[in-house]
Amino acid sequence: MGGVTTPAWLVSQIDLITSLKDAELNHGITEVNNPLAYAHIYDFFTVAGEGAKLYITLLPDDWASNYADAISTINALKNQIPEEIRLVGVSPASGGTGYSANIRTDVVTSIATLNTIAKQRSLQYKPTFMVLDGFAPTGTSGFYNLKTMGENQYTSVVLSQSQSTFANYNEHGHDINACVGLLLGRLAKIPVQRNVGRVRDGDMLQAYAYLGEDLIETISDAVLEELNDKGYIFLKKHVGLGGYYFSDDPTCTAADSDFSSIARVRTIQKARRIVRQTLMPYLLDEVEVDPATGRLSAAFVKSLQAAVENALYVQMTANGEIIAPRCTIDPKQNVLATNKIDVSVKIIPYGYAKQIEVTVSFENPVVS
Repeated sequence: MGGVTTPAWLVSQIDLITSLKDAELNHGITEVNNPLAYAHIYDFFTVAGEGAKLYITLLPDDWASNYADAISTINALKNQIPEEIRLVGVSPASGGTGYSANIRTDVVTSIATLNTIAKQRSLQYKPTFMVLDGFAPTGTSGFYNLKTMGENQYTSVVLSQSQSTFANYNEHGHDINACVGLLLGRLAKIPVQRNVGRVRDGDMLQAYAYLGEDLIETISDAVLEELNDKGYIFLKKHVGLGGYYFSDDPTCTAADSDFSSIARVRTIQKARRIVRQTLMPYLLDEVEVDPATGRLSAAFVKSLQAAVENALYVQMTANGEIIAPRCTIDPKQNVLATNKIDVSVKIIPYGYAKQIEVTVSFENPVVS
């Protein structure tokens, strides 16, 4: 987040907080000296609840901090980022002045770089997902299409403003930051397979929500539909329901990708983490082979498959995060020659009712 140094907190350092009061009392972050940071922290704990873990970092350059500062800071600190961190929100104080198809150019050009950082951490067995501040769009059509950027499945862009982030702009004259803290708070609270816009989880506890300077209610359906189709996350109203809900959970990748939603990315990341933890004790261990063929013994194969499937079942299926796992190991592998075992793991995820089409009509019970 963009901000200024406090007596208890320097820029470019990672600190853990577990409540808004913690940020105020132990880090000196107030609505006056750090309104942007305060807004995000307030939003996060509003939905995640007190006690949730939030690691915070102030960017250098105070209120002029931009995406270049954010990327530089993340790169400088990436070896210090705690392994338990799965979600990273990026919200510099300034989104820059240029636009690419009505979206801040700095946002568009930073997606691939931040996606690469998240991907590298994931390849190091530290699964990470990035939520980018999209600031305020301009225009009413022709927005930049995030779904045509390539495979940037470790990033998402949120556009709309919460009460807190809008107040930061309105009262302090800073840029129009999007509700990154609010989105992170919802993601931190829900299980990995859940869509952030799930209606049954309740609204986002906002009396007002904005897209830039305009109340969400005043934005045309055509604009919101285009933003949705082009892969942005924003707050919206549902007719007949009070409050505001997130629109969906798209990532910056093609709609037909297996990883086109945050839920799918988080689910597969958790499954990979569990599989690795399960198989690590077998590393450099002796492997039983069939004395007649030299191939993997049937008993060893069944034992390993059962260990993986049981771990996924206990930690994910039983929690309602996946439908079922399946582990397959080809017993014909020549482990004596390769010193390697290939393991294939597939999981059946949940589907999502992103649209519900209903036909309601009259029926005459009189039978002629």
